Amino acid sequence: MESVHETNASSRTRIEHFPSSNISQTHRTSIVKFLKEHFVHELMPPSGISVIFDSELNVGCAFYALQEQEIIEAPIWDSSSQRLIGMLTVSTFIEVLLHNSDAENHVNADIGAQTIKDWLDALGRLKEQFITVDPDASLYSACEYLRKYRVHRLPVIEEQGDDQCVLFVVDYLKILHFLLRQLGTQSDPLSRTIGELGVGAQDNVVTCSLNTTLIQVLHLLYQNNITSIPVVDENGVVLDLISRVDFLCLAREHAYRDLNITVGKTIELRNRILHAQSEPQQQQQQQHQSN
Repeated sequence: MESVHETNASSRTRIEHFPSSNISQTHRTSIVKFLKEHFVHELMPPSGISVIFDSELNVGCAFYALQEQEIIEAPIWDSSSQRLIGMLTVSTFIEVLLHNSDAENHVNADIGAQTIKDWLDALGRLKEQFITVDPDASLYSACEYLRKYRVHRLPVIEEQGDDQCVLFVVDYLKILHFLLRQLGTQSDPLSRTIGELGVGAQDNVVTCSLNTTLIQVLHLLYQNNITSIPVVDENGVVLDLISRVDFLCLAREHAYRDLNITVGKTIELRNRILHAQSEPQQQQQQQHQSN
């Protein structure tokens, strides 16, 4: 069978199905109480930068900048209206690929030269409500927005008259990290395993194989609104993982024009690109150590 990378069979994981959620009502109530008593601004990092893209920016440059900054999303500023109009994310890129692929699953090579605003307009995003959250909103409200609008992240915006200030972006992971810091990993139910709690996908786990095509993976990610898909063999053993973030890597190298390539080839390409990008950093570290 085709191999993506070397690994011991014993280290591979089989997809398992867990029982329904076992979180007691008492634990649910305590977590809800915690989320209602804490606020979005408490998640704000003590220092950092906010990356914001102008809507007229070339999307090829925008995705290059996302990877350079090691982020997966950025708010979009429209100079004509002097307002924020949306978010540029990996999900946006996936939608554009699906929108611009032809009957033979080939993508127009010129899409990277279009502006962000062109993309948003083609997808109908400019007509949609831009969902943000106030820094003084509760974490519970932030979770409600994330779930209600089926989004993975929310820009935290402070309104100052007619001006908008982007403080940072909040997502489920930041909220979970905050929970862990405040409650500790030993608190119940955070001390219990995912299997014991029944957290995550319970049935019909979406998977793919090394021979699944890239266009099929794009449809699976988009239609199921999921961030990643386990790559399994014929016995259900997990070989690797392909995620939305991988397409950010492919976007930078313009390696998305033929969506008929297999997942196996895509993973090989991803690993090769990441290895090439990490080499200069490794060389700098070695030089620093030698000095």
